[in-house]
Order: sequence, then C-alpha cells, then structure tokens
Amino acid sequence: KKSEAKYRALAESSGDFIFLVGSDLRVGYVNSIASEYLALPRARIEGKRLSDLFPAEYAAPFEGGVRRVLEGRGPVHVERFFWAAGGAMWMTTTLTPIPDGEGGVRAVLGVSRDITGLKQAEDELRRHKDDLEVLVRERTERLRALERQQVEVERLASTGRMAARIAHEINNPLAGIRNSFILVKDAIPSDHQYARFVPIILKEIDYISFFIKQISTLHPMETEPPVDFSVEACARDVTTLLQRTCQKRRVLLETEIDEGPQVHLTESFLRQILYNLLLNAIEASPAEGRVLLRMYRSEEARLVVEVEDQGPGITPGDRERIYEPLFSTKDPGETGGLGLGLFNVRSIVQALGGAIGFECPDGGGTKFRVEIPLFAEGR
Repeated sequence: KKSEAKYRALAESSGDFIFLVGSDLRVGYVNSIASEYLALPRARIEGKRLSDLFPAEYAAPFEGGVRRVLEGRGPVHVERFFWAAGGAMWMTTTLTPIPDGEGGVRAVLGVSRDITGLKQAEDELRRHKDDLEVLVRERTERLRALERQQVEVERLASTGRMAARIAHEINNPLAGIRNSFILVKDAIPSDHQYARFVPIILKEIDYISFFIKQISTLHPMETEPPVDFSVEACARDVTTLLQRTCQKRRVLLETEIDEGPQVHLTESFLRQILYNLLLNAIEASPAEGRVLLRMYRSEEARLVVEVEDQGPGITPGDRERIYEPLFSTKDPGETGGLGLGLFNVRSIVQALGGAIGFECPDGGGTKFRVEIPLFAEGR
C-alpha cells in the first residue's frame, strides 16, 4: 500500500497524462491532469473501456496497442492527433506492460505527453525548408541565366571582332583598288564601248566601302566595356548610316527620343539593335512610307525602343520563325536578306537581360518593342 501511494503521488504530480488499463481493456486509474483534459470526473472514467470514452478513430489505435502489450509484444508507442473536451493536441503515448509475477501481463501503464509545440515547430521548420528550397532554386536559375548571358555576350563580342577584322582586311585592298581605278578610268575614252561600265564599277566600289564602314562602326575590333552614353547620340549615328538606304527606297525615317536618357552598357550592342530593327522596317516599308523610331525611359527604369513601319506586317505563319537564324522573308539583294538580323537582335537583348516582342495591327505594319535595363553589364 505504501508503494501504491508513493506511485500514485508521483502520477498526480506529473505533467503527463498517466493511466492504467487492465486486461479487460477497462481503465483502472487516471491522474488528475488526464481527468481535467477529458472534463470528466474519475468516477466516470475509471471502469470504462477506451471505446466508451473516445470516438472510434481515437480509441482504436490505443486499444490495439494495449492488446499488443497484454499479449507480451513489448512496449508500444503511439503518436497521433487527439481531440477531447480540453482541446486539440498532438500526443505521443508509451504503453508499458505491468507484470503479474507469473510471466504474464496484468495491466498496461500508459503515459501520454503533449507534443503539440514540437509538431508545430516541425511544421514551421518544414515550411522554412520548403521556402529555402524555392529560394535556392530561384537563385540557382538566376545564376544559370547570368552565366548564359555572359556566354552570349562573349559569343557576340567574338563575332563582332571577327566581322571587324574581316572588314579591316577587305578595306585596305579595296582602297587600293579604288585609287587605281580612278587612275585607269581617265584613260578610257568616253566613246569606248565599255565606258558605260566605269561609273557602275566606281559606284559598286563605293558601296562596298560604305558597307565595310557600317560593319566597322557596328562591330569594333576590340571589345568595348560598358560605358555611360546618350541614347539620342547613338540613335543619331545609326539613322545617319541608314539615310542612303532611306533615300534609295524613298522611305521617311522619323525619331521621337526623350531628352536625357543615359544608359550604361556596351554601345555597339545598342547600335546593332537599332541598325537591324530600323533596316528591317525600312526594307518592309513601301515607297513614300514612314518608319518611326521611339526611345524613352519606362517607369521600371528600363530603356524602351520601339520601331514602327507601314509595311504589310508579318504573316501568322512566319511569326513563330522570325527569330530563327537564316530565316528571312526578303529576297537577297543589296542588304543581303540572310536572316540573321532579328536573330542577332534577340541574342543581344537576352544577353543584356532584356526582352523583345512585336505586334502586327490588323491595318498592316509592324511594331517591334525592345526593353533593356538602363544599366546592363551583360553578365
């Protein structure tokens, strides 16, 4: 009796729920804290089966555990969400056999502990882990995007340097050819049967020289570092290069450029974007047509470039392919029509962390829109 009183006192002082279940699956004892949680006096708990006190979904796991312990299959641990009059909580319960002195089990001691706080901490940790994984994926994808941009920038720079070297190698002998021909042409009488080819040859030499100058301007031989410059001055240089093409095709080129937009990027990249978009628009426009270049700073601190033409627009079948390399809807002619212009433009824009798109109104014409950061390192 002294031992029983001692153990009962320990049970009553515990903060855990402590109970005894006999071999008949009836509750023989519950401590005060368990009685309070169930909001039932001990007299209404003791002598009852677990199935009499709890709904079947709660009672079944505990009764099953008690049976296993009574059958001598060792201590059993049960962890589950639990609800009673005292509120909802997560509980972990250990069911331990009480020997009968003859090798059997006469009762089962149950100790239940509230682990709601632990479960909440685990859920919080799991949420943080999920958030961290999402953040890591986003950062990893961003790093990969930056690496792709850097590779694209290096590829574009390498292509530009190669084009500039080729232009330089062609320009020197071309200058010699021109100077030599100027000396030769004066020796050809005006009534000679081939005299009519003299101005044609000189015109073609001048065009090749003009074309080489365009390449040299758009593709410097050395890689340019990003610098601060005025987009208005850059646009003026490009439109000047295209004046001859506009005059030949009788197309009016107009500009609407906000004063003061300054950018920090590789200037030759912006020149290539403007040159290719404007050249495409000029070639798509009918005689007496109008091409508009609009440049301004957006509210998101990005440089917006818009090029509108009055051509026939892009057919639905071609819209999915216009950025493909070597795809062109133009006939090869004075400007080539190789299908690399828009491919290069999109490559540059993506390398600078920007975006490109276009729209074709029902009434005809096409408007290309490019957005690039005002301060793009091309990393």
